[in-house]
Amino acid sequence: MVRIILSNNYTDNSWETIVEVYRFGESSWRNIDSFSAFLLAIEDDGMYIGGTLNWLALRNMQGAVYDSGAVTLDMLVIFSLELKSETYKQILLPNGIDELPSHKPSLNVWGNCLYLSHDYKRTHFIVWQMKEFGDENSWTQLLKISFQHINVELLLPLFIRENGDIFVLRVSNGDISKIVLYDQRINSVDHIILDQSHFPVTNDYVESLV
Repeated sequence: MVRIILSNNYTDNSWETIVEVYRFGESSWRNIDSFSAFLLAIEDDGMYIGGTLNWLALRNMQGAVYDSGAVTLDMLVIFSLELKSETYKQILLPNGIDELPSHKPSLNVWGNCLYLSHDYKRTHFIVWQMKEFGDENSWTQLLKISFQHINVELLLPLFIRENGDIFVLRVSNGDISKIVLYDQRINSVDHIILDQSHFPVTNDYVESLV
């Protein structure tokens, strides 16, 4: 079990991320190495893949807000915690990202791949896939589509098929009752309106005979 604690130094307004692990049988929490970074979306679970938990993070962060006036592209990294060794490393974003996204990017795992999605100049939605986890050279752009083409302002991914042909996306401009299906093979867009009482989410699962 892992828990993340954010500690703020009020002298210089810098942030430290403290990582604690709990192993059954030890009956206590134990600190492992901390690091100077601010995890984005700390309220969300880390993305699990290949024995690691992964979060988007801002290194050398002054303050705790994703703000284009305070954040630069080189601050944005992926923090990856290896659970067995209790060590961490930083994974760089794709080389093809040449400017800081206007809105906070999204990190997800589907199948056996890590995905990063973000807006570009507030006009396009881009999705990257890391084909070989941990290999920064394996980032591949799966999708770049204009918001105008799908008639929305901002998207968050709900599910992406591993070969990158089907995308299930959630409209995140306040209309949480709408999802978008995009079929890249035939360039088709379908909008699905849900009842206002429903909130669309997706989860991975592992088949088991137990």
